Amino acid sequence: MKRCGCCGAVKPLNEFHGSKNKPGGLANRCKVCQQRVRREWHAKNADKISKMAASYYQKNADKISKMAASYYQKNKKAMVVKSRMRDKRLLKRSLPSERKEVEKFYLNRPEGYHVDHDIPLVGKVNGRHVVCGLHVLANLQYLPAHENDSKGSKFNELQLT
Repeated sequence: MKRCGCCGAVKPLNEFHGSKNKPGGLANRCKVCQQRVRREWHAKNADKISKMAASYYQKNADKISKMAASYYQKNKKAMVVKSRMRDKRLLKRSLPSERKEVEKFYLNRPEGYHVDHDIPLVGKVNGRHVVCGLHVLANLQYLPAHENDSKGSKFNELQLT
Protein backbone atom coordinates (compact mmCIF):
# COMPACT_ATOMS: atom_id res chain seq x y z
CA MET A 1 0.00 0.00 0.00
CA LYS A 2 1.12 3.56 -0.75
CA ARG A 3 -0.26 7.04 -0.11
CA CYS A 4 -0.84 9.28 -3.12
CA GLY A 5 1.08 12.55 -2.87
CA CYS A 6 -1.75 14.38 -4.60
CA CYS A 7 -5.09 13.15 -3.20
CA GLY A 8 -3.71 11.55 -0.02
CA ALA A 9 -5.60 8.27 -0.51
CA VAL A 10 -3.87 5.03 0.44
CA LYS A 11 -3.99 2.71 -2.56
CA PRO A 12 -2.55 -0.63 -3.69
CA LEU A 13 0.84 -0.42 -5.45
CA ASN A 14 -0.68 -1.35 -8.83
CA GLU A 15 -2.55 1.99 -8.72
CA PHE A 16 0.78 3.83 -9.26
CA HIS A 17 2.88 4.05 -12.42
CA GLY A 18 6.45 2.81 -12.27
CA SER A 19 9.22 5.40 -12.04
CA LYS A 20 12.93 4.58 -12.22
CA ASN A 21 13.80 7.95 -10.67
CA LYS A 22 11.74 7.58 -7.48
CA PRO A 23 12.71 5.61 -4.38
CA GLY A 24 10.73 2.39 -4.36
CA GLY A 25 10.34 2.58 -8.15
CA LEU A 26 6.83 4.08 -8.09
CA ALA A 27 5.49 7.54 -8.95
CA ASN A 28 4.31 9.87 -6.17
CA ARG A 29 0.86 10.36 -7.68
CA CYS A 30 -1.70 7.59 -8.21
CA LYS A 31 -2.72 6.84 -11.82
CA VAL A 32 -6.06 8.66 -11.44
CA CYS A 33 -4.43 11.86 -10.13
CA GLN A 34 -1.65 11.69 -12.73
CA GLN A 35 -4.23 11.41 -15.52
CA ARG A 36 -6.17 14.40 -14.13
CA VAL A 37 -2.98 16.50 -13.82
CA ARG A 38 -1.96 15.61 -17.40
CA ARG A 39 -5.38 16.52 -18.78
CA GLU A 40 -5.36 19.86 -16.92
CA TRP A 41 -1.85 20.65 -18.20
CA HIS A 42 -2.81 19.78 -21.79
CA ALA A 43 -5.95 21.93 -21.57
CA LYS A 44 -3.95 24.87 -20.19
CA ASN A 45 -1.17 24.51 -22.75
CA ALA A 46 -3.10 23.51 -25.90
CA ASP A 47 -1.77 26.49 -27.92
CA LYS A 48 1.81 25.83 -26.82
CA ILE A 49 1.52 22.13 -27.72
CA SER A 50 0.01 22.95 -31.10
CA LYS A 51 2.77 25.46 -31.91
CA MET A 52 5.49 23.03 -30.83
CA ALA A 53 4.00 20.27 -33.00
CA ALA A 54 3.71 22.60 -36.01
CA SER A 55 7.29 23.79 -35.53
CA TYR A 56 8.57 20.22 -35.25
CA TYR A 57 6.68 19.23 -38.39
CA GLN A 58 8.08 22.20 -40.34
CA LYS A 59 11.65 21.39 -39.31
CA ASN A 60 11.26 17.66 -39.99
CA ALA A 61 8.74 17.50 -42.86
CA ASP A 62 11.03 15.51 -45.17
CA LYS A 63 11.97 13.04 -42.44
CA ILE A 64 8.32 12.58 -41.41
CA SER A 65 7.26 12.14 -45.04
CA LYS A 66 9.94 9.48 -45.63
CA MET A 67 8.99 7.64 -42.43
CA ALA A 68 5.31 7.67 -43.42
CA ALA A 69 6.11 6.37 -46.91
CA SER A 70 8.32 3.65 -45.44
CA TYR A 71 5.65 2.67 -42.94
CA TYR A 72 3.06 2.51 -45.71
CA GLN A 73 5.28 0.27 -47.86
CA LYS A 74 5.95 -2.09 -44.93
CA ASN A 75 2.29 -2.20 -43.88
CA LYS A 76 0.50 -1.73 -47.20
CA LYS A 77 -1.75 -4.80 -46.88
CA ALA A 78 -2.88 -3.94 -43.37
CA MET A 79 -3.52 -0.32 -44.31
CA VAL A 80 -5.57 -1.31 -47.35
CA VAL A 81 -7.64 -3.68 -45.19
CA LYS A 82 -8.12 -0.95 -42.57
CA SER A 83 -9.18 1.52 -45.28
CA ARG A 84 -11.70 -0.93 -46.73
CA MET A 85 -13.12 -1.62 -43.26
CA ARG A 86 -13.52 2.14 -42.72
CA ASP A 87 -15.25 2.46 -46.10
CA LYS A 88 -17.69 -0.33 -45.14
CA ARG A 89 -18.42 1.32 -41.78
CA LEU A 90 -19.03 4.65 -43.47
CA LEU A 91 -21.25 3.04 -46.08
CA LYS A 92 -23.49 1.75 -43.27
CA ARG A 93 -23.83 5.37 -42.10
CA SER A 94 -25.22 6.44 -45.47
CA LEU A 95 -28.89 6.89 -46.09
CA PRO A 96 -30.33 3.55 -47.29
CA SER A 97 -31.76 5.29 -50.37
CA GLU A 98 -28.27 6.58 -51.33
CA ARG A 99 -26.16 3.60 -50.29
CA LYS A 100 -25.75 2.17 -53.81
CA GLU A 101 -24.81 5.58 -55.27
CA VAL A 102 -22.28 6.20 -52.49
CA GLU A 103 -20.79 2.75 -53.08
CA LYS A 104 -20.47 3.53 -56.82
CA PHE A 105 -18.79 6.83 -55.94
CA TYR A 106 -16.14 4.92 -53.95
CA LEU A 107 -15.69 2.30 -56.67
CA ASN A 108 -15.23 4.96 -59.39
CA ARG A 109 -12.54 6.82 -57.45
CA PRO A 110 -9.72 7.84 -59.82
CA GLU A 111 -6.24 6.43 -59.16
CA GLY A 112 -4.25 8.68 -56.80
CA TYR A 113 -7.37 10.30 -55.34
CA HIS A 114 -9.18 9.90 -52.03
CA VAL A 115 -12.88 10.13 -51.35
CA ASP A 116 -13.18 13.17 -49.11
CA HIS A 117 -16.05 14.72 -47.18
CA ASP A 118 -16.57 18.34 -48.19
CA ILE A 119 -17.86 19.02 -44.68
CA PRO A 120 -15.84 16.72 -42.35
CA LEU A 121 -17.64 14.02 -40.39
CA VAL A 122 -15.76 15.31 -37.36
CA GLY A 123 -13.86 18.56 -37.51
CA LYS A 124 -12.75 21.58 -35.56
CA VAL A 125 -13.93 25.16 -35.61
CA ASN A 126 -11.88 27.49 -33.41
CA GLY A 127 -10.22 24.48 -31.77
CA ARG A 128 -13.49 22.79 -30.75
CA HIS A 129 -14.88 19.55 -32.20
CA VAL A 130 -18.18 20.83 -33.56
CA VAL A 131 -18.55 19.89 -37.22
CA CYS A 132 -20.64 16.88 -38.08
CA GLY A 133 -20.94 16.41 -41.82
CA LEU A 134 -23.06 13.61 -43.24
CA HIS A 135 -21.91 10.60 -45.21
CA VAL A 136 -24.15 11.34 -48.16
CA LEU A 137 -23.40 11.71 -51.86
CA ALA A 138 -23.78 15.50 -51.80
CA ASN A 139 -21.00 15.74 -49.18
CA LEU A 140 -18.47 13.56 -51.05
CA GLN A 141 -15.75 14.70 -53.44
CA TYR A 142 -12.62 13.30 -55.07
CA LEU A 143 -9.47 14.96 -53.79
CA PRO A 144 -5.84 14.28 -54.77
CA ALA A 145 -4.29 12.07 -52.07
CA HIS A 146 -1.50 14.53 -51.18
CA GLU A 147 -4.00 17.37 -50.76
CA ASN A 148 -6.37 15.29 -48.63
CA ASP A 149 -3.53 14.05 -46.42
CA SER A 150 -2.31 17.59 -45.77
CA LYS A 151 -5.65 19.24 -44.95
CA GLY A 152 -6.84 17.06 -42.06
CA SER A 153 -10.34 17.59 -40.65
CA LYS A 154 -10.23 21.36 -40.80
CA PHE A 155 -13.42 23.21 -41.58
CA ASN A 156 -13.94 26.82 -42.51
CA GLU A 157 -17.24 28.24 -41.29
CA LEU A 158 -17.40 30.33 -44.49
CA GLN A 159 -17.90 27.07 -46.44
CA LEU A 160 -21.55 27.14 -45.36
CA THR A 161 -22.24 30.55 -46.86
